Amino acid sequence: MTSQLSYSILQYKHSLALGECLNIGVLFDLPEEGHYFISGDIQRLKCVYPDFDANFYNLVTKNIKSKLNRREGNNLFTEKRQYSFKDYINNVLLIEDSSSLQFTEPFNVINQVGDYRKIIGELARILLPEPEIKIEETRHNEGFILKKFTDSITKKNIVIEHKMSKNKLIQSKGKNHVVHLVKPISFDLKEDRDIQNKSVTYFGYLDLLNDYAMLNNYTFDLLIGKPQDSSLIKSYENALEVLSQAPNKEIITEEKIEQYSEDIAEILSKNDL
Repeated sequence: MTSQLSYSILQYKHSLALGECLNIGVLFDLPEEGHYFISGDIQRLKCVYPDFDANFYNLVTKNIKSKLNRREGNNLFTEKRQYSFKDYINNVLLIEDSSSLQFTEPFNVINQVGDYRKIIGELARILLPEPEIKIEETRHNEGFILKKFTDSITKKNIVIEHKMSKNKLIQSKGKNHVVHLVKPISFDLKEDRDIQNKSVTYFGYLDLLNDYAMLNNYTFDLLIGKPQDSSLIKSYENALEVLSQAPNKEIITEEKIEQYSEDIAEILSKNDL
C-alpha cells in the first residue's frame, strides 16, 4: 500500500549572499501520525563552520521539539487541519525571517515501504550525513485505537460525550436490545510472547464475564490493533484465533474500524438513543 508524505529540511545558511547552506534537520509530515523532527549531527556543522553558534542551534531545535511534543498530546490533528504544512512551519514552528536557520519548501514523496519509520530513517540518512537518528515508535495502543474510533464518529457531527463513561463506551441498544460495549485491544507490542499473553488474558476476561454479560444482555465489541512490526503478524493472527474462541464478542480489526464507526454513527444519530 502506498501513501504520500511530505518533508522540509532545516538548513543553516552561513552566508545569505553566497547562498551556502548545510542541512541540519528534517521535519516530516506523516499522513496519520502527525509531525516528526530529526536533528542532524552538530559536530559536522562545527567542522565546516567553526564559528557556528551551537547555543542558538540547540535553542531553536529544542523549541521546535517542544512545540511538536505539546501538540502531540493536545490537538495535533486540529492544528494540521488549520494550516498547510508550509504554513504550519512558518506560523507555528519557526517564523520565516532573514535568520541563518530556515526551512526549505516542502517536498512530497511516495511511501512505498509501508512502515513510515523505515522511510523517514532512510531519508534522514540521505539528507543528514551521520545524523543522530533516534526514532521513537508511535505505538498503536488502546488510546490510539479508541481515538480512531471516536474521531470517525465525530466527523459525522455527532456529539458523543454524554454517551461516554470512564473505561466504557456504551454504544447503543441494537437488535433484541443488546447493549454493545466497546473495548480497544492493541497487539502493537514488541515481543511474540507479549501478544500471546495478552490474547490469553483477554480470553480469560471474556470467559469470566460471560455469565454477567448474558444476564444483562451485553455483548463485547473488540477493536483490535495489529502490530506494526511485520515479523509479529503470525503471532497477531494466532491472537485473533484465541479471541475468536471467546464467548459473546465481535472482533473488529483495525482496517474495519472506520466502517464499524460509520455503522455506529448511524445508530447514534437516531432520536431514541
